[in-house]
Order: sequence, then structure tokens, then C-alpha cells
Amino acid sequence: MVVTIRHLGGHNIDEYGTKLGNYWGIGRKNINDGVLVVLAPDERKVRISVGKGLETVLTNGEAGAIIQHDMLPAFRDNRLPAGIQRGVTSIVRELSPGLEKAA
Repeated sequence: MVVTIRHLGGHNIDEYGTKLGNYWGIGRKNINDGVLVVLAPDERKVRISVGKGLETVLTNGEAGAIIQHDMLPAFRDNRLPAGIQRGVTSIVRELSPGLEKAA
């Protein structure tokens, strides 16, 4: 799931993503396999929150690399939708066995 908000209201983006994901019930409850992309463009912040059930498939390092290499370059060029699309495509690629990973 992707959520775009203008402001975090003074909240830390990591905590915001975790609380929002839990509140919305993203992913399967007993497996905790949700993924949430939180984007606050006015604050220039983005975070990929991964449920514990997926942390071995989509690690924090991989999530960080997706942000750095796939999302931020487009965001810097004021192409928000393109950055989101690239990020989501890379997340799906990481989570989908048999699909070729991006170079």
C-alpha cells in the first residue's frame, strides 16, 4: 500500500508508518506480511515499512536501496508519480519469486 500525506504532524516517519500499517491492518494478521510506502513530499521524507513476516524477503537495506536508486531520483526531478511507480515496481519484483530482479 502507498500513502501520500503532506505533513507528518511532527511524527517520526518510521513510527508513523508502523502505526498506520497496524491501524489499517495491512498484510495478513498472523503472518505480518504487509508493505507500506509512506511519502510526505512537503517534508521531503519517504519510508518503506515492511512487516516482520517479510523482513527476510525485503530487508531494510533493500528497501533503502529502492528509495535511493528508484524513487529519489524521480522525486528530485519533481516526478512524484514516476518515483512512486518505480518504487512499487521494485518492491513487487523483490517480493515476486521468478521475476528477474532489476539491475
